[in-house]
Amino acid sequence: MTTRARMLVWPGLNAFNAGLCGNDAVCGLCPCSCEGDPGCPVVTDPCPHDANDDADSDGLCADVDSCPIDSANDSDSDAVCDSIDSCPLDVENDVDSDLLCRSADSCPLDFRNDADGDRICDNVDPCDDLTGVGDCPTTTTTEMSDTTSGDTSTAFAFGLTQEAVIGICVAAFVVLVVIIVVIVVVCCKNNNSDNNDTHP
Repeated sequence: MTTRARMLVWPGLNAFNAGLCGNDAVCGLCPCSCEGDPGCPVVTDPCPHDANDDADSDGLCADVDSCPIDSANDSDSDAVCDSIDSCPLDVENDVDSDLLCRSADSCPLDFRNDADGDRICDNVDPCDDLTGVGDCPTTTTTEMSDTTSGDTSTAFAFGLTQEAVIGICVAAFVVLVVIIVVIVVVCCKNNNSDNNDTHP
């Protein structure tokens, strides 16, 4: 039985075995007690109170690391470690709850993300073009209808309302009818005059 083995069996012999860990080749049995004994390596624990010895390799042991498994230590400073942060680069963490972090959200304060597609986020858009709700121009609906139907008329571009355009069309039609009636009457009178000249 080796000296170290006898020490383990009879603890009272510890004093006699001090400094013999290397000789007995038992440095690994109790590295803390054997540290410094001749023949035993010096074991230095960089994180004596951290069993994982700085798991995220950020130079901070777990007992003093606010984010022990986050090497960036809360990139956006929102008090949520990156390892559990749904938006690690967004301090507001998707404030409009549309499942898009600010870095990827074209409208970070608009849940519908510009629903009417006019390139103005809803939170600052005075007019909802889909419903007409808000401070919308009076010709917006007509202009959208013309654009959608492919109508190339530019009447509304000159500030004319739909009622004005209809009125102009009606007036033009009436004038056209009057002109036709006048032409017919004149032709009839000329025809009658020619007949009278040929039949005295």
